[in-house]
Amino acid sequence: RMLVVSQFAISIGLIVSTIIVFQQVDHAKNRAIGYNPDNLISITTSRDLYLNFAPLKEELLNSGYFEAVATASSPMTAVYNVWGDFSWDGKDPNAQIALEALMTEWDFEKVAGLKFKLGRPFSIKYASDSNAVILNESALKVIGYDDPIGKTMKSGERKITIVGVIEDMVMRDPFKPVSPGVILFNSQAVNSILIRIKDDADLKEALAAMQPIFEKHNPAQPFEYSFTDDDFNKKFALENQVGKLSGIFAMLAILISFLGLFGLASFIAEQRVKEIGIRKVLGASITNLWGLLSKDFIVLVLISCFIASPVAYYFMHNWLQKYEYRTELSWWVFAVVGIGDLATTLATVSYHALKASLANPVNSLRAE
Repeated sequence: RMLVVSQFAISIGLIVSTIIVFQQVDHAKNRAIGYNPDNLISITTSRDLYLNFAPLKEELLNSGYFEAVATASSPMTAVYNVWGDFSWDGKDPNAQIALEALMTEWDFEKVAGLKFKLGRPFSIKYASDSNAVILNESALKVIGYDDPIGKTMKSGERKITIVGVIEDMVMRDPFKPVSPGVILFNSQAVNSILIRIKDDADLKEALAAMQPIFEKHNPAQPFEYSFTDDDFNKKFALENQVGKLSGIFAMLAILISFLGLFGLASFIAEQRVKEIGIRKVLGASITNLWGLLSKDFIVLVLISCFIASPVAYYFMHNWLQKYEYRTELSWWVFAVVGIGDLATTLATVSYHALKASLANPVNSLRAE
């Protein structure tokens, strides 16, 4: 009985831990990320691509497969620049505040699928946009402007005008809050070319049309690309691995637990076969006999739940604390796992309980 309780406590703890790990991953995956990663391709730029970007962009758009093309100082899943030289009216001169900086140009909002809260994107209609800036919501909170559109701030000695405010974009760690950031107009700082495929375009045909265009303008390097949604999902690799390993160990623990439970139920039923025969002769029903043999195992599983639940809660609570953006521990996870184990236990024990209850008492009492 001690062995069964120990095995079930371990399996319950592992099952609960596995569920919480996957809840945490889903929690981060389902958060609003401020842009649309689907059908978005990122290509690391080169000198040839930089010099030939204008005809490259024109040919891509003319192919009919692509909705928008733009350059950026980083892909959508990374930030390469964090600057501390920004200043604005009302800023504490002693405060050390750094803002993430993304440099880009026309059509970036179409490529990324930005979600504007206030203002507008960069527009070729406005020559002054060469000194424009777009804030994310976190940056607006730090700067503190009540009505930011049209107000100015500085990047070093460069005076820039706020033209828009967007939702926070999750470009770095999906398990952390988004840092204050800005988007600056700068077509010279190019590390990535971002391309959005039309929703109704065939993916294989679009890639086939893209490759010769890039090979034409960048013959010295092979055509390589990545999908932004795949790059974003790679940020969950460690947590997914932890979840899979926890799941494997949980399945092994459950298998061992129920093999032990099956053997123990068989042993106890064999030990009590004469008792069951006597009770049956004296009028006990099959339901009574089933309950007689099952109740001990129900108690064992309940003891396992009471042991495993606080231990699992303690360790998973501590594990979640390392994530700033995290899910909450829900009581129903422990309840569902406990009820599931209880139901499976009853199903396992019922085989031997019903077998013993249905046996002819003459056979078990013949020796007496």
